[in-house]
Amino acid sequence: MEHKYFKLEHSNLSHKDWFVVNWCLGNTCNFACSYCPDSLHDGSIRWPELEKIKAFITKVVEQTAPRKVYFEFTGGEVTLYKYFTEICQYCTELGAKVGLISNGSRTLRWWEEHKQYFDHVCLSFHPEFADPEHFINVAKILHNDVRTHVNIMMSPEKFDYCYDVANRVKDIGNLSMALQPLIHDFGDTLFDYNDFQKQIFDNQHELITKHIVFDKTFDYYRGAMRLQFEDGTSRISSAHRFISDKTNDWSGWKCYAGVEQIIVDLRGLIYRGWCRVGDTIGHVFDDDLRIPTDPVVCDKTMCHCNFDIMSTKEK
Repeated sequence: MEHKYFKLEHSNLSHKDWFVVNWCLGNTCNFACSYCPDSLHDGSIRWPELEKIKAFITKVVEQTAPRKVYFEFTGGEVTLYKYFTEICQYCTELGAKVGLISNGSRTLRWWEEHKQYFDHVCLSFHPEFADPEHFINVAKILHNDVRTHVNIMMSPEKFDYCYDVANRVKDIGNLSMALQPLIHDFGDTLFDYNDFQKQIFDNQHELITKHIVFDKTFDYYRGAMRLQFEDGTSRISSAHRFISDKTNDWSGWKCYAGVEQIIVDLRGLIYRGWCRVGDTIGHVFDDDLRIPTDPVVCDKTMCHCNFDIMSTKEK
């Protein structure tokens, strides 16, 4: 795919000052969505030991200094891990920030009591299992105290239902939101969406997100990306937009995944991104772990993950 731009960088340049760790901490989940691989919700892998988790957190903070570190935990449903609060507290003690991706299913009381430990919560609405009333009430608990983002997982069969939920979430305010297209097995093939549904994806800013009212500001560590063109102009785009319009091919480009961020998979293996470009960096329990300092040349034909897209890329 030919690109008319030569660089993709963070629209907020201060995001380069943050090193981000996206950690799939376990595969225990109380949902079993049809579009989610069994390996992400069947509980077949035990949670890591707390002390080993703390040791890895310490290594990352020390090796990436003076940059600040943001740990984003995902699963599975990480809020089910009994030591999750202790992990968040330890990150804070070391000066790191904490985020999580959650289906929001824990009780309203749980969210009220635990929101103090989070800097960012990404709530994912999964239409096959989520209770819309509960989900919306969780967003209301968080939106004024924690930077909150909502992903609406847009099942083609439940598209109108999801769109109605998105419109209700929009009215809460002080949160960001994206209508997320689904990808088969997190690979490179989108679910089948009709032309009308594709138009909704393409115009979701005009239809929904531009109408969200903000009267609070929060720090954030990743976000929209800026396309730098050779004529000196630039344009800002979001990760989900690259995916929905299939312009997410940066093969042959230098990618700074690994330099700006890493991922940890269910087995504890560390990679630059969920694309696994450049092979493994090591394991979370390795004593001699070293974080990369140089970019890698992309050899993938599709960058399918929002997290991977949100790293600097140079043609």
